[in-house]
Amino acid sequence: MPEKHILVIDDDEQIRLLLKQTLESAGLAVTTTENGHEGLKLCREGVVDLVITDMLMPELDGISVIKNLKKINSKLPVIGISGGSMTLTTLDFIQMAQSNGADIAFAKPFDLLDILLEVNILLWDRYHQTSISPKSASPVMLIVDDDPQVREFLELILQPSSSQIITAGDTPSAQTLYEKHHPHLIFTDIHMPQSEDASQEQGFLFVRWIREKQKDEQVKVVALSGFLDGNLSGRLVALDCYPIQKPLDSSLGLKLIAYNLWRQYQLEARLRTLAMMYKARLSSQEEVVS
Repeated sequence: MPEKHILVIDDDEQIRLLLKQTLESAGLAVTTTENGHEGLKLCREGVVDLVITDMLMPELDGISVIKNLKKINSKLPVIGISGGSMTLTTLDFIQMAQSNGADIAFAKPFDLLDILLEVNILLWDRYHQTSISPKSASPVMLIVDDDPQVREFLELILQPSSSQIITAGDTPSAQTLYEKHHPHLIFTDIHMPQSEDASQEQGFLFVRWIREKQKDEQVKVVALSGFLDGNLSGRLVALDCYPIQKPLDSSLGLKLIAYNLWRQYQLEARLRTLAMMYKARLSSQEEVVS
């Protein structure tokens, strides 16, 4: 793939410099500008293969920049970055960026390697007509809890994340929904006894069924328990779960967890696909040589 040209739009000089250095170290050509108007002008006048734009800028905000970029070139890959701490408002802003045309969005402070990975994946997609990073359908979240109030609470705070949410009140129903929908994220209560005995860890058995019987190591699981101790936490972590103590008192914290786990799921899926593509490419090259 020939050298590609990246445009960085950000009113923060330090961010522009960090992104420029990181991208140039990977062999990419980089132009930077501090405002959206100049960025749009550069896109109209020259060849730009991908744009990274701040979402919170004076004069012309990132949403307006993205909409205008898509008018110039509807297939132009765009990464949105948003400043400030990771708050509910920032999360909603990130989701708004993606709904308005950004291929992916990150909150500052972000990992520069994450940005570099996304840039390479998006460029590969565009110039090799692949779909490593399609605009994913909304993540499917499965909520499992025998308490209808808890299910309603979780559904209420997670619904604004544009997810498809399905719920179950017991583990047999959860297993049926899992097999039908193959969720990306699961929030499950651990103690869902068919009796009143709190030692009946039906949720734990459900997670173990997913990992061991279904051989699913990709789905992200948040385990909820009002009886969380060191022993249970250790067993849950061993099943690659994120344990949380009940009662649930932080809607923002839960939404952040869901957001970060979904990003992790996407990243892992893309890395697996990218690895398979490189392997296939190497195999075809070996066949040509032989």
